[in-house]
Amino acid sequence: NIQYGFDTADFDAARLNLQAFIETFGEQNFPWKAASYIIGNINYGGRVTDDWDRKALLCILDRCISKEAMYGYDGVKLFRPCSYGSRAGQPSHTVENETDSGIDLSTLHDLSFSAAIDVASNCVNDSLDPSTFGMHENAGLIVRAKQAKVLLSDVLAVQSNSSSMLSTGPDEDTSLKEQLLAAVPRLVDTEPLKSAAWAFLSVHQPISSSVKADLSNQAGDKRVKNPLWSVLMHECHRMNNLLSVIEKQLHNLGLALEGEIAMSAELEAVLLSARTNTVPKPWERAAYPSMKPLSSWMIDLAKRVHSLRTWVQFGPPKSFWLPGLFYPQGFLSALLQRHARLNRLAIDSLTFAFKVTTFREGSQIPSEAQEGAFVHGLFLESAAYDSKRRKLTASLPGHVSTF
Repeated sequence: NIQYGFDTADFDAARLNLQAFIETFGEQNFPWKAASYIIGNINYGGRVTDDWDRKALLCILDRCISKEAMYGYDGVKLFRPCSYGSRAGQPSHTVENETDSGIDLSTLHDLSFSAAIDVASNCVNDSLDPSTFGMHENAGLIVRAKQAKVLLSDVLAVQSNSSSMLSTGPDEDTSLKEQLLAAVPRLVDTEPLKSAAWAFLSVHQPISSSVKADLSNQAGDKRVKNPLWSVLMHECHRMNNLLSVIEKQLHNLGLALEGEIAMSAELEAVLLSARTNTVPKPWERAAYPSMKPLSSWMIDLAKRVHSLRTWVQFGPPKSFWLPGLFYPQGFLSALLQRHARLNRLAIDSLTFAFKVTTFREGSQIPSEAQEGAFVHGLFLESAAYDSKRRKLTASLPGHVSTF
């Protein structure tokens, strides 16, 4: 995920724009859409580089900058009430018509400007429920988890400045190195791919007779290559490169611990990462994107290698583990290429259609997909999927991700 550097300057600019709109148009003619557009696409949106992040930002703003935020939906208030205890040294203010369903913000008109600001300021604190801002309660859980992660990473960063603070002794370091080295899988053997029967597209698929006849007339090296074969070759090469990097650095680390070679800065960084259960930077550069700690990362690495070996030995699976690939975009492009070659279509004219199946296990799939492919391993963040209604729904409390 992209971390955007929003700051108080963005907030001040948005606040001044809102103030200008209010002074110019008043309450009755306030341009809600224009205000949301300027704040979402210029003030804050000027920092956003991802289209989907921009959509999320505008969706949140539409809930906050709208008539419904002020007056509610058919009398049901959008935001829940918050406590209005005054700060030390400041007078307390109350708002009438406060109910369990929300606060009628229109009553703020009865207060002076400074009194309304005081009410709003007392509402904003770290202990607020996310529903105060019209957000799901899991938003608070996500924020606190990120705060804890930043705190712990800062503590480890301070400790890692001194090797002696994290030193566990040469015997413990050697044992840790041996454990990691024993967990590194063997290289993926790509020799069977050279004679794989599925390396070329089959002409027995349900395609038009003219295309089938044309493909049947081709032989030898002129046969139509299966794009998925190229995907697997590239994935195996990337995986073998990663395994070689890990094995080489762990081997050199063992020699450095024994005093046979000098402990370089890179090897020391690998050792410190192993002590703190984080993935070393040299491994990350050769690996796939992942946010797992080192222990879980090694387990995930073994699963990925096993998935590639199964693919090499037994051919394409009925369902592909899409997140288990280094470059999932290449796999999706290969599916388009395969369909375009078999049906003699321009690849630029093709797009994907998605359908969520009711299969829970790969063994439930009767056969591989004739068009496209079955994929698994995807997950939803900040949302859930209702398998009975076959629709997206809100997350359950405490469930940030849904697999």
